[in-house]
Amino acid sequence: MPQPRNAEAESARPLPKPAPPSAALLAAVDAIARERFGAADLQGPALQAAVARVSEDYTRQRGRIEATRGADGPLCARLRFFLPRDLPKVQWPLWELLRAGALVPGEKLRILDLGAGLGTSSLGAIELLATAGLCSRFEVVAVDIDARALELNAALSRRYARERGLELSLETRTADLESFLQRQRGHYDLVLLGLLLNESTTGAGGEEASARAQALLGSCVSRLDEGGAVVVLEPALRETSRALQQVAEHLRHSQGPAHVFAPCLGTGACPMLERARDYCHARLPLALPDAIAEVARGAGLRDSDLTFSYLTLRSSPGGPLGPGHQGRGYRVISGPLRSKGKLELLLCGPGPARQLRRLDRHRPRGADGLADLGRGALVRVTAPADGVRLDVGGGASALEVVYDGAGGLPAAACDT
Repeated sequence: MPQPRNAEAESARPLPKPAPPSAALLAAVDAIARERFGAADLQGPALQAAVARVSEDYTRQRGRIEATRGADGPLCARLRFFLPRDLPKVQWPLWELLRAGALVPGEKLRILDLGAGLGTSSLGAIELLATAGLCSRFEVVAVDIDARALELNAALSRRYARERGLELSLETRTADLESFLQRQRGHYDLVLLGLLLNESTTGAGGEEASARAQALLGSCVSRLDEGGAVVVLEPALRETSRALQQVAEHLRHSQGPAHVFAPCLGTGACPMLERARDYCHARLPLALPDAIAEVARGAGLRDSDLTFSYLTLRSSPGGPLGPGHQGRGYRVISGPLRSKGKLELLLCGPGPARQLRRLDRHRPRGADGLADLGRGALVRVTAPADGVRLDVGGGASALEVVYDGAGGLPAAACDT
């Protein structure tokens, strides 16, 4: 892979943004579901009921996951609903890498997809890069303990690549993560772990689970080619999100091979770990395609606004603000908090968590960029801190939005 560069300085081609699955991907999903499930293919209320059960299994009844592995109903629900719904999640951390020039696809991108399942993460990466014309040749190694899911993965990925005119080399491996990584010696541009880390440490206590996760991620980083990255996605639940934050905290202060690229910006202790009720997660405000949204509503799930936790690692230092800007920015870790006479946002960055405040009398005329900021946005603030509070507006400071939480709107002055 070529050396990292400043993507902002080389903006001849617009960077791709996270987006709902393409029509080509949805068509491939439908074709494979009909072909592989036949009479067991689910539609309408039957699909909605299966989706509700799978959601319950993964959020509240995790003990049932193993018992239903490989069964038609859960697999069909995952293929027809969860894959297209979750596919854009991996695109947010990949967009951050691309924007900072920390991921520069060459003629071919090599992807190791651990816990690949049906291929949600690798297909999300391929969609993002291929749609933008950044890469058309992909080499994917997909690893999972579920052989049937991998069969569907291979059928879907190859059909999609054929319809998009992409060159895809796909190898599936039925194996658990630790045994695969012990035997495997290849190097990759991307290593993806989609909603897997919490499952790989099931049964272990807090410190033991964290140590196992750190060792696993260190092994993943050691498989990176120069300029590569590891992207970890986890559910936006308090328990799983805090566990991932704890792993990131240890890695940020260790001397191992892994360097935290995102979401963390600070160098001190993670302020979100101080109180047990706090946890850090991202929000991607995308509307689902109509057919997927209808299933979501029927299953009692949201039909927009994807939420997830993530961690991006590299083998060298750096962060999403790019060279020369580390330690000068903040990440938005809340939605807008409105109260009488003011608007507030919580920020994480250098030092303790900070409260960004703007009085209503300083609200600008026209578009209100501050009120539109979402979780995950990056900002720079030129302001003296009053304890943990940063005041903006009324000449108190300048607030620059590096990018917002909706998939990277251009940098702009938000409120001065």
